[in-house]
Amino acid sequence: ERWVAFKSDIAFFRETDGVVWKMGESLQDHGYNGSPLVTAILGGLARQPFLSSPRYIRLASWFDIALIVIAGACLTLWIGPEAGPLFLFLWAVNPFNDYGYIGGAYLRYMHLIALLVALLAYAKERFVVSGAAFAIASLLRVFPGFLIAGLLAQNLLSTDFRGRLSG
Repeated sequence: ERWVAFKSDIAFFRETDGVVWKMGESLQDHGYNGSPLVTAILGGLARQPFLSSPRYIRLASWFDIALIVIAGACLTLWIGPEAGPLFLFLWAVNPFNDYGYIGGAYLRYMHLIALLVALLAYAKERFVVSGAAFAIASLLRVFPGFLIAGLLAQNLLSTDFRGRLSG
């Protein structure tokens, strides 16, 4: 019974969005890889009782676009008038943002927004906000942790820091 339901679901998705099924191995996914924080956030949002699932997914697919536009506006305000539009342009032309790859997904860029906030706060010497945003970005996805490790290594290896430890 479950196998028949699974086959029916696959047939539905192939019919609804045939582009994804014709792209070959580029979309070969090996399962869900969200962090526990991402699972908690997205699961909590998906269980909202106000909208039907299809209506909610259509609405939720705009969440990322709203986050990216807000990030562009913040960059314009905090960095300069050219930074926001450039960020939006580069985000829009990125081939990995194509609907064939991410269509129907929502809040895929939360970690990037947290990372952006962390870097902006770091540049403005708001270190508590920066650290908190780096921590959130790392909890949302693994790779921001590598950026934090690089910053930590830079600080630990600097002659100024080693001088303070030995002096």
